[in-house]
Amino acid sequence: MKKIVFSFFLTTLLFLSNACQNPLDDVGIGFKDPIENGIVELRFQSLKGPMPKEIELAVAGVDADQIVTTLNTTNYKVNADGVLILAASPEAMYSKNDPLHFVVAAQSAGYLDIIQPVELADTGRHRLSPKWLKLSDPPTHLSATQVEAVELPLVASLAIKTPVVNQKQDNVTVRIEPGSDFREADGTILRGPLTAALLHIENRGNNPADFLPNGAIMSSVTSAGGEKLGSLQLSQIAGAFSLEFYDDQFRLVQQVSKPVSCVMTLNPATINPALGRPLQPGDEIPLYRYDRVSSRWQQEKPGVVTRNASTGQPECTLSIAHPALWVAGWTQAVCDEGPIFTVSSKLNQVDIQYLCKVVDADTRQELSSFYTPLNNGSRIVLTNLLQNRQVRLQVFAFNDAYSSGNPGQPVLETAPQQTCNRSPQVLDLQKLAVPPPITVSFNFACPPPTKLNESKLPARIRLQYSEAGKRNWRDLVTLDRKSTKTVSYKLQVKKPYDIRVSTDGGASWPLEKNRFVPDHNTLAFEIASPEFCN
Repeated sequence: MKKIVFSFFLTTLLFLSNACQNPLDDVGIGFKDPIENGIVELRFQSLKGPMPKEIELAVAGVDADQIVTTLNTTNYKVNADGVLILAASPEAMYSKNDPLHFVVAAQSAGYLDIIQPVELADTGRHRLSPKWLKLSDPPTHLSATQVEAVELPLVASLAIKTPVVNQKQDNVTVRIEPGSDFREADGTILRGPLTAALLHIENRGNNPADFLPNGAIMSSVTSAGGEKLGSLQLSQIAGAFSLEFYDDQFRLVQQVSKPVSCVMTLNPATINPALGRPLQPGDEIPLYRYDRVSSRWQQEKPGVVTRNASTGQPECTLSIAHPALWVAGWTQAVCDEGPIFTVSSKLNQVDIQYLCKVVDADTRQELSSFYTPLNNGSRIVLTNLLQNRQVRLQVFAFNDAYSSGNPGQPVLETAPQQTCNRSPQVLDLQKLAVPPPITVSFNFACPPPTKLNESKLPARIRLQYSEAGKRNWRDLVTLDRKSTKTVSYKLQVKKPYDIRVSTDGGASWPLEKNRFVPDHNTLAFEIASPEFCN
């Protein structure tokens, strides 16, 4: 049996964490229990290139004073993995009917500001993925601009246009009228100065849906009159843009008192699927607005296609009152759920997930793929499939923990299934082999005559693993002070891994062991320290 030996003495911690300062600062190993309820994990990503190195963070909004780190401090920081973990204060009172509202603002020179509204309504762990965009070098088919220190009231009209960058061909221009009031959701008028942020996504052979909140799917869409339209899939996108205004307290503008004129240039080759031909002047394009504060989609009055008198290029013109994400495109209705499957297998509490694909029953075209648990009794619920279609589900013996290469042939393919059907169908996966388990444990030892005091142990011990040298960290297991031993199926015997440990909910990872090779199906951490003893 191979063991990893960690000491919790300071000098050993300094060596293992490779830190330049006391690694106990704001880590709380064995001394301070992290907050486990009401967690918001923001995993920052870059749309292109590396993430910025210097980031200014702020937590603002009406309930900002109730938001802390997992160690109940306000020492907010993005860790080396680009992750910021926040929590509701233990004293905070919140519920579905009375959630906490706050904003996370992240700023870095040369990048579009990230203003992330958050609503926290329960004690679960919620994950968000804000994206960094470098203004001078955005991804192809995107462009953005940011105008700071807009003084109010406006004495003249303000025109903002996305720049021409990286051979991008289409853009958007907005014009705000003088004397416009800028209001929050509750009607409060902001006095400024404001920052204006404008981003545009063109359609020039790319997939604009890649940059939308949930891809091509718009969930629980309502009409302007409040009618429920269900979930829709964008089948053709003419273009999209996002307009934001916020003040130095990061209060977001939700409504502008005077109409904001918007002109978005369009690709002349864009097909109008309703008419089966390229866009022409006079065509109407359906419009949808996404409110980032409420995370809701709303259908709006269609935009109208005009032709620019100077360039001859088609344009979509519209007048808006709400700064938001606006998408011009055509949709198809999708199922919220169905078909649904129940798994019958030999697997029980296996913590790896297996590859599944959904294909068209007739053409065999792949419609989607995902990983899911295949434990006995697990349910697989297919969502957001086009209505009135026949599909097949394919299941592969290919997992998300260590499988690589070609997944091969499916171990099971279902008969054709009707989309939207919510009657569970049984998936017979009894022939799927149970993977070998590995026991993961933390063993705490006390020098005689002292004895272990469980109350002094870390409340939670999180472990992550990566293939040796790749630093592609993934969750392994979470242990607690009353249960320091568990089983995982994510590792392979005789294969080298890097292992790291966190005791503050994943905000920091001070303990790391590289190139550990499990053998005898055991991963054991031996810890000897008087800190945990009486």
